[in-house]
Order: sequence, then C-alpha cells, then structure tokens
Amino acid sequence: MKTMRFSLSLAIILLTIASCKEKEKDHVPVVSVENTRLVSQVEFDETFRDVSLVPLETRQGCIVANVKKVEECEGSIYVLSESLDGQTDLYRFGEDGRFLNRIGEMGNAKNEYSRINTFYLSGGMVYIVDSNRCNLLGYTAEGKCIGTTELGPTLQFVREAVATEDVGKVLLSYGINFSEEHPLYRLVDMCTGDILWEMGTRYEARGNIPHSMHAVTKHGKQVLLTQPMDKGIYSLDASGQQLDKEYEVRCHGKFTEPSTDDYQEVLREQGDAKPICGIYATEKLLVVNFTTGSVVWDMEEDEGIRMDIGVDYSECKVVPCIPLKIVSSSDKCLVTCWTPEELEDCLGKMGSAGVDFESGGNPILVRHNIR
Repeated sequence: MKTMRFSLSLAIILLTIASCKEKEKDHVPVVSVENTRLVSQVEFDETFRDVSLVPLETRQGCIVANVKKVEECEGSIYVLSESLDGQTDLYRFGEDGRFLNRIGEMGNAKNEYSRINTFYLSGGMVYIVDSNRCNLLGYTAEGKCIGTTELGPTLQFVREAVATEDVGKVLLSYGINFSEEHPLYRLVDMCTGDILWEMGTRYEARGNIPHSMHAVTKHGKQVLLTQPMDKGIYSLDASGQQLDKEYEVRCHGKFTEPSTDDYQEVLREQGDAKPICGIYATEKLLVVNFTTGSVVWDMEEDEGIRMDIGVDYSECKVVPCIPLKIVSSSDKCLVTCWTPEELEDCLGKMGSAGVDFESGGNPILVRHNIR
C-alpha cells in the first residue's frame, strides 16, 4: 500500500513538473503598446549613455562606401562596403578603427570573388558568400584564402548568413522571392552543401508591400529570425529542425498571417501596417526596428520602451542611438554607423566640439554600451 501511495505521489509530482515546464514553454511574451512605454529620444538614450566613437581609418585602398554589414571578433572589426556602382569590399580594422587588411580580392581567379553578398565569421575564419558564382570562400583574419567551395543554387540570392554554434552550419537568409517555392531561410552544412532545414515563403514578392522584408540576428547561442508579414520573432531550435516562437510583436502596426489565396485581401488589410525591418540583440535587450519606429525590449523584465522615428539633436546629451542606424550588436553593445558629415551635424547641434575625425573620410562607428 505504501509503495502504491509513493508511486501515485511521484506520478502526481512528475505530472505537475511537466505541466509547469509546458506552461513555461508555451508562454510567449507579447511586445505591445500595453507593456511598452512611448519615450522621447533623450529618454531612449538614457539606456545607452556610455558611448565611444570608432572612426574607421581612411587610406588609399580602403574606401568604405555604404556599410552593408559589421562584425566584431577578437579585437577585429570586419566591415562590408558597397559602392554606388555595386562594387563590394570587405575590410578588417582594429578595435580602435585602424585599418589592418583587406579580405579577398575581386577577380576571375578561383580564389577571387565576383561580388560579396554577405560574410560570416566562424571558428576564427572569415567566409565570403559569392552568389554570382555560387561560391563560399574561406579566409584567415589576415586575408589569406584557404579554400573555395562551390555550392550551386543553394547560394543564389543569399542576402544574409549567420553562423550557428555548430561549426560549419550556417543559416542563410534569401532576399528575393520569385515564387512561392523560393526559400526564405535554409540551414546549410557549408562543408558538404547539405540542406539541413528550410522554410519557404507563402507568396512571391510583388505589389507595394515588401514581402521580402525579414531579418535575422544572433542572441547568445540562439539565432533569432522574423518572417515577412508576420508578428512573431522566432528562434531556430537546437536541432535546427523547427522554429520556436519567442515573441509576438504588436507595436507600430499589426499583421494578419496571409496565405496565397487571400493575397489581394492582404494588400487591402495591411494598409498602414508597419513591417519589421531589423532585429538586434544584446545579452538583455532586444531591439526591433519598424519602418516608422523602434522598440527596445528588456528580456528579463518582459517590458520595454518604444520610440517613433525622428530626432532633434539639440535635445540629445550623447550621440543618439538611432535604431535605423544600427549595423551590429553583441552581448554588451549596439553599434550605429554615421558618415563624418552626419556626425559633425549631430555634434554641432548638441553643442559638442573637440572630437577629431576626418571630414569626408570613412564612416564612424558609434558603440552604445549597455549599462
């Protein structure tokens, strides 16, 4: 009898624990106007009062135009630049902005690229994705090419690449959806070219709504991603086989979840809805950019602040963390990118002076450190 009572009690306890775990797993924080506070730029920047400037050194052979991507690793800053004529270059700078070396060369040789769509860092190496030739090129930090892998159609139309914790596995994000069969994301073993997981789009990109607009970022060991015309922010689970919904976002516009069959109805419904155009994560904060505003969400407190687009520099006490200028994030900081002219204008209106940087030179990165 005692054994039966013990077994029954143990079963109840285990069921209770399982129920609690299931509830915790099913809990998806909702980022909405109810649990975010609308703030001014000055209030917003209270979160990022510790600011440091990193002017990227300007010299012959290192001209940074439009910054497409920035990654920092082991004291190096990697900057992907795209000129007005579409030429792409990847440069490596020191953490103080000093130019160190170029990564790769454009050309027709096997160890050269036609165009850099994106790049990623993994295992101390730098990898360039060249969608024109469907090649993946690996380099040392000093810029020496260690090999080229041809991956065929898998690399066509790649817009972004994010390395997972498993060395060799990369989440690819695609920028053009010519048909409903075209993928939004693929998890790929870059050593073998095997597609381990993929998510397709539900419709092709056409009309006035940017159906190709989706974003991806790293948060610790997680990869976070969004889908076009969708209210959720998802993580790719450890097995790399399915998505877990981490957040539901209801700020700066709401979305239904459209299908191909109701495409025209979706066009009418979405009207003024605002797509998510960027996500960035620090250890504790999640920044969600929309086309008309931004949200900074405290992951520990399950609450946040939101800000509409528009800045009066004269009210700012520090270089403002303008969300649409964010180019990268890490555990402890967000990084925004400014032209010297933009920063000079900002500092002038703030009444600040004495900051030395080269007018007309390479962009200036601003680190907004999290307190």
